[in-house]
This record gives sequence, structure tokens and C-alpha cells, in this order.
Amino acid sequence: MKSISRTLAVLKVHQFRIELMVLCAAAALFGSGCNSKPNGLAPENHPLSLQLTATNQQAFHACERVIAHPETVNAVNLYFAARIALNSQRAEDAGFLFFAARFRGAFDRAVFPPLEPDSGNDPAVLLGALRQSLGSAINPVVMRNPEVLGRIVNRLKNWNPRVTADYNPGWEYVTVRSPVDGHEATREPLISLIKSFEGPVALLHNAEYSAALRELEVPQGSDAGAQERRNRAQAALETIRRIEREMGIDGFGSMIQ
Repeated sequence: MKSISRTLAVLKVHQFRIELMVLCAAAALFGSGCNSKPNGLAPENHPLSLQLTATNQQAFHACERVIAHPETVNAVNLYFAARIALNSQRAEDAGFLFFAARFRGAFDRAVFPPLEPDSGNDPAVLLGALRQSLGSAINPVVMRNPEVLGRIVNRLKNWNPRVTADYNPGWEYVTVRSPVDGHEATREPLISLIKSFEGPVALLHNAEYSAALRELEVPQGSDAGAQERRNRAQAALETIRRIEREMGIDGFGSMIQ
């Protein structure tokens, strides 16, 4: 059985390199924070994007501004801010910004149809890469803490993306549609995501379940005590699956082979 800790360790081997490449690409292609216009003029650099990709206090303060007004920030900048929050050990902010970015991208795609959809220049390509690279670091942190996950859910319920007069999605677009189109495109997927979190939150509030998860995270190693740790991990996995059956919730047990 491959433990959670071992799986996470494998992911982290390439995490920094992948994240760095994706963030650099985002900064080059989107991170300009584009003041995109339907006339096809080259986008101008957006100060917020430059600040969020800085390596000093400027990035931290920019992240604070994003957290204060997440409803008016585009998807790329939300992802940038999520990375900063995670590096600052702010799991709740990181998780909220990460999931908000996912739906802001879909919202903006409906309101600001990209100039080159379904191509290598489609913004969905890079947004997907950002989601994958950051998700592998953020998801394990927020999904093990029921209080944090519960607060993230509440913030997502209250999050309402807006399109201000000077808002830009971060890419060149064909036209500007009504924000109603964006809300219609994201309403059901967002509701579905929130509902999918209710099960894990309930499971994590179960003390026996949480203890079993922590046992799975213990590195197994290869020393004299490795077999005993593997036995405990196997017992913990059986406990997790039993509780999931009793509560009628599909959780982490179904994800672990």
C-alpha cells in the first residue's frame, strides 16, 4: 500500500520545478494582467500581477489586497495570491483563493470569449497548468483540516465575482458579454464543488477518522520498524474505509490504493 506521505513525497520531487515553470509562463503570457481590448492591441502590464510575482514584501501586500477584494481579481492573479498565501502558512486563504481562481477563469471565459479558443493560445491551457501545479500543494493542506475546509466553503458561498469598469480577464477577447453569462456558466459547477466538500468536512470532524488519516501520513521508511508502521497504516486505512461506509460518504479511502 502506498501511504499518503509517500505519495506526497513523490509529488514534491517535481513540484518546485513545475510550479516555477508554470508561474514564469503565466507571468509572461497572462501575468501582464492584460488591459486587453477587443481591437487586438498588445496588452499592457498590470501592476497587481507584477507585484504578486515580486519576491519581497510587495508581493505580500499585493496578496492582502487580493484577499480583501477577491471578487474583482482575475483568475491568474488569484492563483498567484494563493501561492503567496500558501507560502505564508495561510491555508484557509490559499484554499479559498485557489478554488475561487478556478471558477473565476470559467466565469471570465463566458463573459470575455478568448480571441483564440481551442488553440495553444487558449487561456484555459495555462489556467489548467496553474491549477494542477498549485493544487498538488494546496489540496493536501486544506483537505486534512475540517475547520479550514469549512471556512473555505463558507467563503466560496459568499464569493460573487464582479466585472468592474476597468476589469480585464488577462487575455485578448472578442467581445464582452453580460456577467449573467458568467454566473450561469459557473453556478452549477460551484454548487457541485461546495457539496462535494460537505462529505470530507463531516468525515474529518470524526476524531477516529482524523486520527487514522494522521497515521497514514507517518513515513514508513525501510528500517527495522518499517513493517510495524506498514501494519498500522493498513489498519488505519481499514478504519477509514469502515467509517466512510458507516457514514455513507465517499472520502479519502476510495482514493488510496
